[in-house]
Amino acid sequence: MDEDMQDILFRKLVTLAGQYDFLMLDLGAGINHTAMAFAAITQLRIVVVTPEPTSLTDGYATIKVLNTQHGINDFLLLVNQVTSQKEGKQTYERLAAACRNFLNVELRNLGYIRQDMTIVESVRRQTPFMKFAPECNAAKDIRGLARKLMRYRQDNLERIAGRHILKEFPV
Repeated sequence: MDEDMQDILFRKLVTLAGQYDFLMLDLGAGINHTAMAFAAITQLRIVVVTPEPTSLTDGYATIKVLNTQHGINDFLLLVNQVTSQKEGKQTYERLAAACRNFLNVELRNLGYIRQDMTIVESVRRQTPFMKFAPECNAAKDIRGLARKLMRYRQDNLERIAGRHILKEFPV
């Protein structure tokens, strides 16, 4: 996305952001310039990984670029598609140790979302899984995640209230 398009989108996001408690941007995997620019302007970054080695590598690269090129050191980590609580914890610990040892960045553990075949079926039926199967494990995990984010926001309201909703794009 060129700079003019980023600027147009940025202005629209600023307008929208004031109307909601949360505005989430799914930037996808990778460290392209546009994704990093959008990640750098937010108040909070949630890095989502899976237990797969390539996902951990992508997550680490994202954190490294944002840390070394933009001076950002506050990240929440969410582990997606885990088969167990143990796998979620181990995945978090692996990436957190790498970030601590090589970047001097402490990741905060947001938790995990369990792998759930109900999601596959909801995609086939073209129905949001939260509507299709609101009591499936992944839906329960998502509701728990929402509660954690609300608590995080409340606990950090004083710290984030003084900041702009979105910072200017990095040059």
